[in-house]
Amino acid sequence: MINFLFFAILSYLGGAVLSRQLLFKLAYFFFFLHIALKYYQINLAHNFKLQHELLTNHLFCNEELQVKITAKNESWLPILWFKVEELLPIKLTRLRKQYLSYFKPKSKLEWKFKLKARQRGLYKIGPLKWESSDLLAYNLLKGELAELELYVYPEILELTEFGLPSRLPFGKAKWPQPIYKDPYQVKGVRDYQPSDQLNKIHWKATARTGQLKTRENESTVAPELALVLNFSAADYGLKFLEKKTELAVTAVASLAYHFEQLGYRYKFITNAELAGETEPEIGEYKSDSKNYQALQLPAGSGNAQLQQLLEILARVKTTQANNFNELLLEKVELSWGGTLIIFSDKDDLELMQVCEQLKQRGYQIIIFLLGNEIKNPQYQNLPLTAPLVIQYLTRESDLYAAR
Repeated sequence: MINFLFFAILSYLGGAVLSRQLLFKLAYFFFFLHIALKYYQINLAHNFKLQHELLTNHLFCNEELQVKITAKNESWLPILWFKVEELLPIKLTRLRKQYLSYFKPKSKLEWKFKLKARQRGLYKIGPLKWESSDLLAYNLLKGELAELELYVYPEILELTEFGLPSRLPFGKAKWPQPIYKDPYQVKGVRDYQPSDQLNKIHWKATARTGQLKTRENESTVAPELALVLNFSAADYGLKFLEKKTELAVTAVASLAYHFEQLGYRYKFITNAELAGETEPEIGEYKSDSKNYQALQLPAGSGNAQLQQLLEILARVKTTQANNFNELLLEKVELSWGGTLIIFSDKDDLELMQVCEQLKQRGYQIIIFLLGNEIKNPQYQNLPLTAPLVIQYLTRESDLYAAR
């Protein structure tokens, strides 16, 4: 790179030694040119503003994302040229965006482009790199804006697309024998009895009939629900690994959305590893003298619970640890009558033995299999209210494609 300050000093020394006026003038020219270009660089560094933003950083598969780049020149000097380069994940696009432009004084430029979320995941958009200089490229300025995080949630499908009924028999249900009275579920009104509590009196019905009346409540119970995802690569095998694991994630997200729509409380447990650096709530436990990790989302309901789960599902990846059976025995805790929904590749002997132990705890168990073979067909095609049910999980679109 040309250094005009060096030429200025060299010309000045040459003029002093040779007593040439022209060399002195050349030295002053190089010196002032150096000062002018340095001032231009400092002015550019202080007045060039670049902003990088995503119009949304959470979206679902097959949705489009808009990325916006805004550049401002707040100086009274023009920016003769600058280049902006955006590094993008290959799973979102195959292009790398570049912009080269002239920038007028006191002006603003905007670029917008769209990306399509082709696959769930946690992505980094960027970094956004830029560089600029004067016309002679005397001083090259470079900068970089930090990466932006983008969550692409898994697909959410109708339950019928998995071959399941549109409404599953989970959640609040009438109990065969009254366990407790639900104060929010009124069954009817009856005559007052001396054993009734005063807060059970139905005052409107009493005023209307002229006799003391008491509310009669439903005997209900809300069974606990737990979604447990096996993401051990050893259990799935290499054949169709990605296809089966993605189907499992889609099924978990779809069931959770179904529960959220009905107001059910549910928890989520998995042995998967997570992409990215941010650590969610992790529970550590030991088994067979080895340290394992189980990711747990505590029981909850509503939009906040669903969003937390979707963010986790966007980041999950298969693990090399073969610890799913230990996870079921040591980390699944439900009340008597709770429903345990397991997503795994195969119903091998070890898993069925674990399920028998869980049945003794009073759990209802549903196993959704992603593999092509069911080793225990006696549990298949049973009502979903049976103590142990195995359901082969697939998408109708996949079946049509296979045909």
